[in-house]
Amino acid sequence: MYATITQDTYSEEWTALNFLYWLQNKQSSVPDTCITSPAVITKDNVAAATQGGATSGVSSIPTTNQEYLWVAANVAHPFYAEGKAGWDAAGKALGVKAQLVGPVTADVQQQITIIEQAIAKSRKNGAMSLPPVTLTLTDGKLNVAVPDVAEGDTGGEVWLFGLVKAATITIGRGENKGRTVTYHNVVRRWIKLGDWSGKANVWSIPMQKLRGDGIDEAAVVVQSGTAEKPKAILGGTLAAIH
Repeated sequence: MYATITQDTYSEEWTALNFLYWLQNKQSSVPDTCITSPAVITKDNVAAATQGGATSGVSSIPTTNQEYLWVAANVAHPFYAEGKAGWDAAGKALGVKAQLVGPVTADVQQQITIIEQAIAKSRKNGAMSLPPVTLTLTDGKLNVAVPDVAEGDTGGEVWLFGLVKAATITIGRGENKGRTVTYHNVVRRWIKLGDWSGKANVWSIPMQKLRGDGIDEAAVVVQSGTAEKPKAILGGTLAAIH
């Protein structure tokens, strides 16, 4: 969420959406950085600006499903026409959905409702959005159950990790030689259980596959994307397996 006091000019809203895009896609660590080129974006030079400068470093992260909402009041007022043109142009240049939404009157409560609805929508398929994932041990087998998601278009990979809850080592050299340090939740083994399509599914593997190397915990992670191109972690769980 980004908030600013603006005059709703073409250049301000064009730049504001770029700021949001850079922050969301980890191209900037701050929400507001004046690095546009040219320094002032207008409807007359926006085409040249999108050839380089602010938008030359388009994210390698897939962004076509990203949606940016500008929430305002009195949205039908001609006052917003210039700013909306800049907002729309930036969305087109970046390849994302960009909308001006809000009540046609000065209804602050309706603005808040729209923001809350947008947050709820983003969480449907977002990080840790799944209902509880379960991990049980019965008859020498680890059983992993991932629930059904009734709404939304989602899916991912299911991975099982064998962990050591605490591992203490002695530092062998350097200025801390001879001292000890304890690492927690050290991953010793990882196994892909399968792909999850959004429908309820259960996987079972012999406990023997996680034996050894001091493994005393198991973790399950459901993650969108692939191992080569991972995205958000949708859900997971952790359990002791003594």
